[in-house]
Amino acid sequence: MPVSIERVKDSMDLITSTNPVLHLATVSVFDRTPRPHSSSVWFAPSDDLTRLYWLSATTRTHSQHIDSFSSVGRQLAPVSGSMNLLSDPSTAVVGLSFEGKAHKLISPADREYAFGRLLVMSAFKPEELEGYITPPTDSEMPAHEVYVAEVSSWTHFNGLESPENRKTVIQV
Repeated sequence: MPVSIERVKDSMDLITSTNPVLHLATVSVFDRTPRPHSSSVWFAPSDDLTRLYWLSATTRTHSQHIDSFSSVGRQLAPVSGSMNLLSDPSTAVVGLSFEGKAHKLISPADREYAFGRLLVMSAFKPEELEGYITPPTDSEMPAHEVYVAEVSSWTHFNGLESPENRKTVIQV
């Protein structure tokens, strides 16, 4: 039985309320044989689930991968990722995965919206977020940027409810 976007939203609500961590996969445009890189980031979805936002140091490998695409004239970098509900080992893994394209947010209005979503979905305080974007001059913390993944499809996986077909893909 197909899973509706409402079911995906319900799962996203559970995930973001218990474990808002995105396992993000990127590749670099400069790799002759692209090697995927995986990292975990705190994230926040847009209300309609067409975008995922995260804050990341520009020195992190996944940030450099995404930025490498814009450095050669391509605006969007291919990305994929997953987020899971926390469960114990005796139960099947339940969660969401996505495919899409990512880039650094530039527009002040888009950045403000992303900040608002990140504040709602995470343990960040407003002054902490601002401190990441503009670290104090005496700080060793690298500058951070806000990134967004434009989601093209979602996969809902739930081994408990559909063991014969554990996933359903929804195009956005």
